[in-house]
Amino acid sequence: MLLSIFMIMACSPLNNDDYSLGSLDTVNPEQVSFTMTKSDRSDNIINFTNTSDIKYPVTVAWNLGNGAKGNKKTMEGQYPQKGDYTVTLTLYAADGSSATKSVVVQIADDDFGLIDTPAYRNLTGGIENTAGKVWVFDQYNNYAKEVAEATGLNIKGHLGLGPQGSYGQEWWGAGPNEKNTWTMYDFKFTFIQEGVQLKIKNKGQGYGRKSSSASVGGYNVTNVDGDDATFTFNGGNFNFSILEGGKYPQ
Repeated sequence: MLLSIFMIMACSPLNNDDYSLGSLDTVNPEQVSFTMTKSDRSDNIINFTNTSDIKYPVTVAWNLGNGAKGNKKTMEGQYPQKGDYTVTLTLYAADGSSATKSVVVQIADDDFGLIDTPAYRNLTGGIENTAGKVWVFDQYNNYAKEVAEATGLNIKGHLGLGPQGSYGQEWWGAGPNEKNTWTMYDFKFTFIQEGVQLKIKNKGQGYGRKSSSASVGGYNVTNVDGDDATFTFNGGNFNFSILEGGKYPQ
């Protein structure tokens, strides 16, 4: 069962702490910049660092072109397969403006050793499992207690909210089948190690927090109920990447 603690960490805006409060201003493409540095571990691992010189508050959004997204100042991108990947850094200012810089990263050779790890094998079933492994929401909280015991975190349910970056659910945890009025329990996530593929099936709707919808971007909210919001999302075929450098894989 897929516990969404590993999918949804918090709902607060993704403000970059490196920027001090100043006048609200419009961000423009000339201000957006980042560097790329190959890792000593592999030429297929690249570290991207936001070097934009902006002194007013902004929200940072990375898309590494391999299925990985994030909001940290420095992001690590892993590219097991050779090819071209478009890496995009977008900054959102408080006045509603945004600016983007994109760079195509060329990976010359395959390095499948990057995905031959316990985290990838557990998620996908391994390279020999060509059909991949299917995950769904643990809607009845069958494994919430096990996750809490294994991590030592305050885990209350299959969905939850806590302080940004905490991984816990101090603010709220969903009870068994609590979100049955939405279509989220129909989601199926199939992770396939070969080609690092992610196939998402649903009934044409996505689910999230209303307060986060503006900062995520790219989606049109179609219905709101209290703090909850739904948006049109038909699933599809994607790539994914696991970051294994921290305490928990992401």
